[in-house]
Amino acid sequence: MLSLVLALDTSFQGLSLALYDTEQQKLIAEYQSDVLRDQARLLHPELQNMLQKHSLKVDDIQAIMVTKGPGSFTGVRLSLAVAKALSLAKNIPVYSLSTLEAVAFYAKFKIDQDFWVLLEAGRDKVFTQKFSSDAQALTEIETDYLTDFSQKISADDLIIGQSALKLYGQAPESAVSLVLEEESLRLPVAAHFVPSFTETLSQDVEPLYIQPLTYRKTYDKTGKPLESFKG
Repeated sequence: MLSLVLALDTSFQGLSLALYDTEQQKLIAEYQSDVLRDQARLLHPELQNMLQKHSLKVDDIQAIMVTKGPGSFTGVRLSLAVAKALSLAKNIPVYSLSTLEAVAFYAKFKIDQDFWVLLEAGRDKVFTQKFSSDAQALTEIETDYLTDFSQKISADDLIIGQSALKLYGQAPESAVSLVLEEESLRLPVAAHFVPSFTETLSQDVEPLYIQPLTYRKTYDKTGKPLESFKG
């Protein structure tokens, strides 16, 4: 039976860490920072601080739970890279979940109906996925323009996640009211999703981007635009 699980998230803004004892079903420690640019600088020292404060070592960690996206290109890769490095160095299994699942796993303790999770995808788009009240996915993760998505929902729909805030004025107020009251339902937080740890989680640790990466148009020395491409 696994005991100490390390949870990591750097997928959007800031850094989120947590240590959880699965046998006692107890949160041991957590760290949360919303300073976006300091994710890489803070991750290792704050992890060490958490462990030392509770007289623990990296060797005590028996599993890692990490978000794999979608989200910030750099942020998603940062936490996955750390998880992979620890896994290889210490022979620790890594379990992953999407960022939308991470929000949904906590929402199931707050919500008693089906709900949508909306997270930022950039360029006026959002990542969307619908979940049941017990956080089971009812749809695949998709990207949609916020204005288009707002036309698909009704007052009976419940919407959480950071992008729900942008729907005020575009969607029935009742559909998005909860996320204003519950800030914890906006972004993945390690301390919130780690209690849902299970060894049946995916062990796929490749970044989940959903939409293809688009490289913006660049120019040669004469100012002539070079062809854009997708990867």
